[in-house]
Amino acid sequence: MTDTRRTILFVNAAHALVHYAILIFPTAVLAIGAEWKLDYGELIPLATGCFVAFGVLSLPVGWLVNIVGAERLLAVFFICTGLACFFIAASATWLMLGLGLLLLGAAGAIYHPVGLTLLASTSSRLGQDLAVNGVCGNIGAALAAAGTAFFAWAFGWRWAFIGPGMAALTLGILFIVTMRRSSTVGEARATTASSPGLAVKSPILAACVVILAFIAGGMTYTIVTVALPKIVDEQFDSELPLIGTGALATIILVCGTLMQLAIGRLVDRLPLTSLFVALAGLQLTGLALAWLSTGPLLLVGLALTMAAIYGQVVVDDAIVARFVPGHLRARAYGISYFVGFVDSAAAIPIMSALYDQGSGFAPVLALTAACGVLLLACALGFRYAVR
Repeated sequence: MTDTRRTILFVNAAHALVHYAILIFPTAVLAIGAEWKLDYGELIPLATGCFVAFGVLSLPVGWLVNIVGAERLLAVFFICTGLACFFIAASATWLMLGLGLLLLGAAGAIYHPVGLTLLASTSSRLGQDLAVNGVCGNIGAALAAAGTAFFAWAFGWRWAFIGPGMAALTLGILFIVTMRRSSTVGEARATTASSPGLAVKSPILAACVVILAFIAGGMTYTIVTVALPKIVDEQFDSELPLIGTGALATIILVCGTLMQLAIGRLVDRLPLTSLFVALAGLQLTGLALAWLSTGPLLLVGLALTMAAIYGQVVVDDAIVARFVPGHLRARAYGISYFVGFVDSAAAIPIMSALYDQGSGFAPVLALTAACGVLLLACALGFRYAVR
């Protein structure tokens, strides 16, 4: 295995780890509450600090990359994630638990600006590597609930944090040893500093429409992924048991993962502007179909939407990697994930307010369709700005 592929392997492992780690507590809280004799409502708000730190601190981390170095910060991510997990496992009070979760979110905030910058700096097949990296993150998130439940059942809730903490520290030590021996480190730093990015006819317009696209796409992503099981449960024509609803939602999410892998290959073969427009059009089609349909057509619309959303994640990261100059790339990734956090924080209360109007998901899906129109306009605007 070459130094470059080994580095990308660590970046992918880190992506799986970060999404697994920040989702341990939502399942572990059930066992913690039973042991501490505290209600779910008393403990679950402690997760707020974790998710706020995870989103907000990605912005300053983007500025640190050019000062400290992406590879050093990735090592810090592994070590700090492991230590935060151990701190949580040692918690004896809700205050310690809340502080530990805050530290875990702060450690997690390091990953996206750092990991994506390192990936963009070392990859020779950017689209495919971004797609695989995205799938690794999805796998980490998908395994979090089951893995946490197993550790809590077999060994107690503290081991639900100790196990991943040990994995994080082991990965950190291995990465530090690899980093010292690898020539990729110097190459990645030189590539990051010198890469000018592709020429853009109107940089200000391109930046504005991309940020607006992040907002529109992020709103749709959060609403559809969070509400997906409930949409299937309410809008599907026939009565479904809970396991049936969950199975259909899982199949729809798998469509997204498969599209992510397909788009990864296309990124290395087709212009990003064309893929951007095509995915935006596909997303709008799916959202409109989901909004106006029930039964099987609803499922088709949701599957198209999810496929387009997950494909767009790869295209968004590739746009930053290809069009943003190397010395600004980490900052751009930090800004994009900060915008995504703010967007996600706003999406849930907006969705709740629309749903509470009493018309079910019709107004919610209408909002996502409007976001789809905006995303398509941004895609067309970006194509114009870079030509």
